[in-house]
Amino acid sequence: MDEKNLHLQLLELQQKYIRSVPDRLQILTEEITQLRAGQTNSAPLKQLYRLTHSLKGSAGTFDQQPLSDAASRLEQQLQHLLTENHPVDQATINQLSEQLRRMRNLPLKDTSQEHTANTSDSACPVPLNSRKNMDSRTVYVIEDDQAQADEIGYQLTHFNYQVKTFQTLASARSAINQQLPDALLVDICLAEGMLAGPDFVDQSQQFTAEQLPLIFISTRSDWKARYAAACAGGRAYLTKPLDFTRLTETLDELLLEEGQEPLRVLIIDDDLLLANHFKLVLQQAGIQAEVVSSANKVLSAAAKHQPELILLDLHMGEISGLDVAQVIRQHQELFSTPIIFISSEKNLRLQYQALLQGDHFLEKPVPDSFLVDFVLSQGRRSRHLAAMMYHDGLTGLLNQITLTFRLESELANADRQNKTLHLVMLDLDNFKQVNDNHGHGVGDRVLKSLARLLKDRLRKSDHVGRLGGEEFAFILPDTTTEQALTITEELRAHFNKLTHNADDQEFHCSFSAGIVSSALSHDGNQLLEAADMSLYQAKHQGRNQSCVYHGQKE
Repeated sequence: MDEKNLHLQLLELQQKYIRSVPDRLQILTEEITQLRAGQTNSAPLKQLYRLTHSLKGSAGTFDQQPLSDAASRLEQQLQHLLTENHPVDQATINQLSEQLRRMRNLPLKDTSQEHTANTSDSACPVPLNSRKNMDSRTVYVIEDDQAQADEIGYQLTHFNYQVKTFQTLASARSAINQQLPDALLVDICLAEGMLAGPDFVDQSQQFTAEQLPLIFISTRSDWKARYAAACAGGRAYLTKPLDFTRLTETLDELLLEEGQEPLRVLIIDDDLLLANHFKLVLQQAGIQAEVVSSANKVLSAAAKHQPELILLDLHMGEISGLDVAQVIRQHQELFSTPIIFISSEKNLRLQYQALLQGDHFLEKPVPDSFLVDFVLSQGRRSRHLAAMMYHDGLTGLLNQITLTFRLESELANADRQNKTLHLVMLDLDNFKQVNDNHGHGVGDRVLKSLARLLKDRLRKSDHVGRLGGEEFAFILPDTTTEQALTITEELRAHFNKLTHNADDQEFHCSFSAGIVSSALSHDGNQLLEAADMSLYQAKHQGRNQSCVYHGQKE
């Protein structure tokens, strides 16, 4: 969605809210008519307070500040009656009615005319050189040494990058004018000059360094070249001969945030207009947001959408957001999911209770930009903590415990759906020699390159993990034995072709693999044992091959 469409949708929500204000005020008026002199803490008084509190927060979010201020004054008066346990007299009822009458006469701010006057059909155009979908992960390489460019393209292709090479700046400029890549790899020295690469980036008007991750490469390692690269916005500087493992790691790091799955957020708020405003703002920032307006639908929605973060209103109609949070925390799957309370509540005691049940408290109205920044920040932190708990620290793959749980879960799914999965276990061949000859740092880079290959070449529905040391495994749901063998052999062929560097020397590695079908057993431990046996057979037969376990179903 471009900026123009976002504004139009936000304006449409504001128009709906403006149209809803008379009905909201009418409901408040009806609640006042239910008040009786002499009563304290009556149901109508509590309902009046809740509705006024909600009006204060929603009016502020939809830029109706006079209405929000008036609701805030009414809320304070009602809160005083409730907390001090004062009986309501007729004079107070009359005063509340008068406040509602004045609120109905308040002018409402309508920005649609202002927006129409300042917006033309050509406003906020989608630029010609917009970025491609991240799934394509295209890298442009500007390198006048054709052999070097071809080698870069060959190596990156194994990691699922689409590579286009350019020997001249003119050809690169023409391509960038049509479509921005996901990353740009530029040699410092080109036929056009000793610092032609950084000069090209500095003078380019098609993109900025903020838009496009830049990596500079060169045989030069002097200060002048590095300084020129830094001034041009280079995010990394790699010297030749290139270490291709390090190159792919650098690209991964630069594109990691953009390439990640969208953050999943569940918005729980009984005011649908307000909730949809939050949803629209978050979606524009690339966040996958879903709305739930009823407390009794929270758990089913959470099971369906698997939120990584929850935005929860403190007042949910007849039920408190605190109670909703307590129910959420009872579920193991949601126990560690961050809960951000969002409310116009100023009572410090209630804010404190919210922090005991949740993780953060934001006071309405929340500026859109602040909400996006806060959600993204907390989401990244949540993902980082989850990665530490469930993933291997070196490779980023699932750790052994998590992979074992995933195997049991996938076996249960396969059993219910009457489908077959395959478990593949693999082990690097002669990996001790890599560590002995080149050091453990180089060995770690080899492990990471294999992990990177597995993640890129396998489906999103597959599960891949590190069992320990140089041993890995992955789960292939809904596959035949022939398909599992083909996938494994293709991975093995790609890994064999990867070039690894150490002390200006190049070397290659291979792995052996064992494959087992769930037709053998629906017991995870038995499958792991069978996969290990077939892996041993592959090693015994000469390594660098895949073997299928042909046992009998138990």
